Amino acid sequence: MDDLLLSHTTEQTVNSFIFNPGSGLLLIGSAGSGKTTILRYIAARLLDLDESQINSYPYIMQLMPNEKNSLGIDQIRAINRFISLAIPRNDVQQIKRLILIDDADKLTLEAQNAVLKNLEEPPYNTVFLLSCTNPNALLATLRSRVTQIRIANPNRDALMSHLERLSPNKQAIERAVGISGGSIGKTIGIIEQDETHTLAIAAKVAKNVLSASLYERLLMVNDLAKDPKLVNDLVTILQQMADISLEKAVGAQATRWKSILNVAYKTRQYLEHRTNMRLTLTYLMLNL
Repeated sequence: MDDLLLSHTTEQTVNSFIFNPGSGLLLIGSAGSGKTTILRYIAARLLDLDESQINSYPYIMQLMPNEKNSLGIDQIRAINRFISLAIPRNDVQQIKRLILIDDADKLTLEAQNAVLKNLEEPPYNTVFLLSCTNPNALLATLRSRVTQIRIANPNRDALMSHLERLSPNKQAIERAVGISGGSIGKTIGIIEQDETHTLAIAAKVAKNVLSASLYERLLMVNDLAKDPKLVNDLVTILQQMADISLEKAVGAQATRWKSILNVAYKTRQYLEHRTNMRLTLTYLMLNL
């Protein structure tokens, strides 16, 4: 678990839940933060099992988004059938049955209401363990019924020390940490994949965009609009570059990076509201 819980804050809150679990947990973290692995770690601790025994344990169910990248009511009905199965009562082990839902922010509204009903009337000896990237996509009433834990990025020194045990190339590690924004999963992915990682590609595009003239930036719009994933990564990189640069920038440079940060955040809002991709990119390029 040291590979994931490098943040002391995250480790404390996770252990607090394990020591005194409620009927539900919502683990919130960015892509690459290790949400699924942490959920399985929590599951093993709650059941007093080794993590290698989780897959063979009969009273655990794990749901993930389907091929349409959503979690629908049929999948939740499967949970209800699973919950209806009798389990042996044991005074020693209070928690016997677990339901893990990865990417719970992909639950449809109908599915969320079905999960909420279970959380309002928790089944005997059962705990729901959910993970998500965007908690605002979940009903406020559902969020209020679970313990929420945010995965904090690990301390930079601790992260660097850990990564140096995996790779002797300190320069590559520092570059990966900068691109990933401190997410350990993304950092390891960048180190392993180097220039082919999607964030590494987005970092190159970000540098080209920032060094280009307005005319050159506008010429990039049509090609970028064909790759929504690259656009999302590009905005993420611009935000991270601005955040890091503002730690040391002063005067005109600080003003410039604040402007880039504001434009990147506004672009992110447009992307989340599914505004026309070409219009969104045109706004970005005009205002950088």
